[in-house]
Amino acid sequence: MNLKNSFISSLIAFSMLSSCSSAYKPPIQASKTPTANAIISPSAQAGFSLTAEPSLTTTIYQPVSTSCVASDESNSTGIRLSGVAVLEKISETGKTIFLRDLEKPNTIELSPPGSISFFLGVSPDRRKLLYEYDTFTDDAYRLAISNSKGDIILDFDNKYQQVFWDYYNWLNNQQIRVVTLNTDMVFAGSYNPFTQEYQSLPLHKWADSYKGEGPDWGVDGLAISLLYLDGTNIIYDPTLKRVVYPKKNGNIALVDVESGKELANMVAINWGKLPRWSPDGKNLILIANINQNSTKMNDEFFLVSRDGPQFQQITHLSSIFERDTISEYAWSPDGKRIAFLLNTVAEDASIEGSQSDVAVLDIETGEVTNLCFQAVSAVNHSPVLFENLEPVWSPDGTQIMVFQWSDGNNEANKNYALWVLDIPSLTAVKIDENKQPVGWMIKEP
Repeated sequence: MNLKNSFISSLIAFSMLSSCSSAYKPPIQASKTPTANAIISPSAQAGFSLTAEPSLTTTIYQPVSTSCVASDESNSTGIRLSGVAVLEKISETGKTIFLRDLEKPNTIELSPPGSISFFLGVSPDRRKLLYEYDTFTDDAYRLAISNSKGDIILDFDNKYQQVFWDYYNWLNNQQIRVVTLNTDMVFAGSYNPFTQEYQSLPLHKWADSYKGEGPDWGVDGLAISLLYLDGTNIIYDPTLKRVVYPKKNGNIALVDVESGKELANMVAINWGKLPRWSPDGKNLILIANINQNSTKMNDEFFLVSRDGPQFQQITHLSSIFERDTISEYAWSPDGKRIAFLLNTVAEDASIEGSQSDVAVLDIETGEVTNLCFQAVSAVNHSPVLFENLEPVWSPDGTQIMVFQWSDGNNEANKNYALWVLDIPSLTAVKIDENKQPVGWMIKEP
């Protein structure tokens, strides 16, 4: 627990030391003309290499279309908003979680019997909220699950058989991944707080996994920052029957958990970044930079089915733009689209105060639609610090919630606004200020 306190304190200290308009239009920039390009063939191991020789098969890549949303700050057009937005605000004094009823509208502050230390996310079914709070007692931290009204429906210890957990995240609607840091290793398990059943997620089966600081996979940041490297970046699907992990030889492997059979693999610079399973566990997406010979970023999405047999490149942004960076993304609830933050201008989209375009990818067609709306894409802009940059989908998959610097990235004020982008009407509605979206729940009756 001392490790956790140290990590939290360092985050706050970092934030203390260290805009564009909502009607943003993409700037004129150097671009490439889309042409017929070779599909890179899979290796004999049912894998994919960014350096493989092209086959004779060719395809015309889908263009990036533009469908610009129009700003309607006061919602004069009457766009229907529903559900409960989960919002977060971080300050010098700590973290506050708000639940905003989008229909009334009405906002309440989440009030556990202690101080919120970590917000851990909304369950895939959008009905449960998981967070950790400090009791300021000898037991220190506990976990709570609340509904969309803020009522605690379950409160439980952050330990199993006297072994404390250091961090957690949802695996599916009933189970959470729980992690203990000990002797330079990560010990992970699956815990069902409703039945109190615990299952170890074995690490010995993946002895060929890479144990280092390299991969930016977004799941074990606390462990890696504290150099607990053995056992990190082992990503199970919601059924716990498939696993993806970085291998020592530079490959990324998709493996059947029961048989240990490798179903697919690929090679990517630094093992790519941010691999995530779709809500139904049918597919996994990750981002890889395909430009190995330059400092310019050329990020692309790669998709693999849970049964393989290969990772497929489903975007071809580098055939259109000289550079492109994908800083964050989120699966739609139905697993058919990806909302992501795309920057085709900046050399480094993570520089303090940066913003990027909100875009949507159809994973079946590969079509990318730029919504011409900028959202924050850097985790800090001192003294403001953000923990989550992901776009947040509405439960019905028709709207996306993002936040944007509201005063032109003003160095003095640094205010930011929360917006809902309604996809069918291409309208952006402002719903709050100086809070970031971290979830969107179905409203309890």
